[in-house]
Amino acid sequence: MKILRDNGRHCFASDLVDRGCPDSYVEDFLLPLGFARMKIEGEGGYDAIITNPPFSLAAAFVDRALTYVPDVYMLLRLNFLEGGQRDPVRDRILNPGGGLRKVYPFRERLPMMHREGWSGPEASSKVTHAWFCWRRGFRGKAQMQRLSWKHPKPPLPPPTPKLPKGRDPNTIDMFEEAL
Repeated sequence: MKILRDNGRHCFASDLVDRGCPDSYVEDFLLPLGFARMKIEGEGGYDAIITNPPFSLAAAFVDRALTYVPDVYMLLRLNFLEGGQRDPVRDRILNPGGGLRKVYPFRERLPMMHREGWSGPEASSKVTHAWFCWRRGFRGKAQMQRLSWKHPKPPLPPPTPKLPKGRDPNTIDMFEEAL
């Protein structure tokens, strides 16, 4: 939240647990009449929801979030793309017509984040993650492009003459269309 706010984004946070974030609310995002819903849908509204939900509830989070805002960004395990046969919501949001526009798998494994006050051993990540980006009403096929958290903008070859002026397909701004 701090990084978003420091960069001029109007945002607020909600979670099941009070984690000490200023201007945040303790509630269950999946409840139908939570304060977050009133805040999101209220005057001034919000353009996007950005979160990393519990993996087992990710499809429900996406489905609910798309009813509140036009753009949804979820940090999920890459294997979220697998399956869906037993979960009709997951199957719908992952197929063409479900709003999934872009998937940005990380080139490297994300470092493990430990809760504040954690005194146990630090673990290394054995799971591949990606940013999944949905837009309400999007009916096309999702695009995929890898990104790096270690080297966000690696040196690139000059763009080919076929590209529009000033655009490079290897330069990533996943929030570009949400602004």
